[in-house]
Amino acid sequence: PARWRLPDEITILSVVKIPPLFFLVGMTAACALPPVDPGPAPSAGEGPLELLQPHWDQVCMDDRTPIPFLRVDEVIEDQGLAAAVNALLPPPVGDEAPAQVDVAITYARTGEVRTVHAAGHNVEPHMAEAVAARVAPRVRAQERLLAPTFLRLRVTRGETEAALRLLRGWRCLPHISHDPGEPPRFLEGARVSSAGMYGRTILSTSLHVQVLLHLARTGEVVAIEATLGDETLVPRVRRAIAETVINPGLLNGEPVESTVHLLFRFPD
Repeated sequence: PARWRLPDEITILSVVKIPPLFFLVGMTAACALPPVDPGPAPSAGEGPLELLQPHWDQVCMDDRTPIPFLRVDEVIEDQGLAAAVNALLPPPVGDEAPAQVDVAITYARTGEVRTVHAAGHNVEPHMAEAVAARVAPRVRAQERLLAPTFLRLRVTRGETEAALRLLRGWRCLPHISHDPGEPPRFLEGARVSSAGMYGRTILSTSLHVQVLLHLARTGEVVAIEATLGDETLVPRVRRAIAETVINPGLLNGEPVESTVHLLFRFPD
């Protein structure tokens, strides 16, 4: 019957607005569904391990311990030594730097000579060793010293005689052994980052721990302690470096007990 016919505007409303209504209802129902459980969050320190400060390059510097000697003749009995060692070194060719050998000398606290050996040099190793062998018998014993003393005698080739000069001993920091041109390898997927050690952004936005490794003269890690950050991450670091070879610190070329700081983070 005509009286039951819907007006045109109502028919248009039904066509245009009812489908969006169903869409809104469907969205509301979907939002009301419980979220999918992603499972337990990873525990602290379970993510990738990242070493922030590289310690795989050998770093050497002058020892800060003052040496009690001011003159070469306090350490060396010359008696023609300068001319003798000069003859062992090759003359410079063209604009090359003159031949030079550092002879490391180590005294015990008693003043006895402990070791004499070639250290840094710019000549063939056998030449440096020959210079050290010629110098060794001429090193004077000292009266009792306040502490063990480490110094170097620098031998530089001259026209007729070598120049002899006393320098401080040299100390090399511990470093992680690695293949040439490659960063060190760690267990458990640890990687190396070129990020700076003390970046505030890095430390404030990620889990991190700085550890102090106590090393024996062999380079063996005898103790690990946390000095900064989350101490609960130390076991993770311990596992990562379990098979890492660390070269010990050197004092005048001799291995010594030493310590080294390593800073690790676990990126977010």
